[in-house]
Amino acid sequence: MIYYGLFFLYTNMYLLLSFIYRTRFFLYLVFLFSFFFSASRYGAGSDYFSYMNIITTNYREIELANLLIIDAAKFFSSPQIYFIVTSFVYIFSIFLALKRIEAFNFLTVFMFLFFAMSFIASFDIIRQQLASSILFLSFSYFLTRHKIRSLLLLIIAFYFHKSSLVFIPVFIYYLLFSKKEFYLFVYIFMPVLFFLFFDKLIFYISNKSGLYTHYFDVAISDVGQKNFLIIFFFYLFLLFFSKLYKVHNAKFWIFFNIFFLVVLLQSSLVSYGYHLARISYIFAPFVYPAVWFLYKEIPSYAKPIYLTTIFIFCLTTYFGSVYIGEENLQQYQLFFLSDN
Repeated sequence: MIYYGLFFLYTNMYLLLSFIYRTRFFLYLVFLFSFFFSASRYGAGSDYFSYMNIITTNYREIELANLLIIDAAKFFSSPQIYFIVTSFVYIFSIFLALKRIEAFNFLTVFMFLFFAMSFIASFDIIRQQLASSILFLSFSYFLTRHKIRSLLLLIIAFYFHKSSLVFIPVFIYYLLFSKKEFYLFVYIFMPVLFFLFFDKLIFYISNKSGLYTHYFDVAISDVGQKNFLIIFFFYLFLLFFSKLYKVHNAKFWIFFNIFFLVVLLQSSLVSYGYHLARISYIFAPFVYPAVWFLYKEIPSYAKPIYLTTIFIFCLTTYFGSVYIGEENLQQYQLFFLSDN
């Protein structure tokens, strides 16, 4: 149980040093420690023993990229290799994407580590979070007009998790809409419309495609509703600051409008429970640069309030998840110190 507290204190110490001294050196130390914390975990997360079982049996009904890592783990007779490799790819992809879009700094790394739907969620939904990081990297190449690399990364993400298909319309959405600042009523009332009507459309698409149809059978728990409220209030917080200070920065609206898709998807799917609503986590990394580009635009006198609110929000959700909300996360041990 103490591991999560130590992780929070250690990483925030270096993030603070990065902020004070305006250097990325300390961010690389955070990268190394985050990788160690994720790669060395044992027993933490609802998926941990599921993947251990896959690795130690002949189960093959899983995407190709995962099978390659699993086969490597079997070859070396070390199941932990799967968690080591996936942790590295996940964290490295996020950090590299942030660097590519010029948003690699203390605030975006803090968001990655402690915002809902992010780093800790990768202990629970390994393949999907891994795919989301690769999709984020793919989009960073797309933004800088490296279309072939972007396409290759999109394909790789699909071979880690089939839900990556949900991301394809984002490229069209970006070209048509995401640079634009919508009217306030669009940001407020669209989630309501999606909640009331679009669940039927998504149910229809799921039936036709054959993807995730079993998640529509029953709402598994109320965790989905809690996560939705958390994300929705944070969305309103960013919207409030952007409209209050009349922010017109194109980069902010690109990433905020894609984060807007998280809210729309969750609005449509929240009534079906956590397992279906978490498909929206594919878009989670886009909130990190949105927070940063908004921070750059607001007046200096508002920055302390802005940062303090974000810190309290992430502090509450992070410790709420690891110590109260997610029982499976509370089993964290270091694999080389475990009894197994």
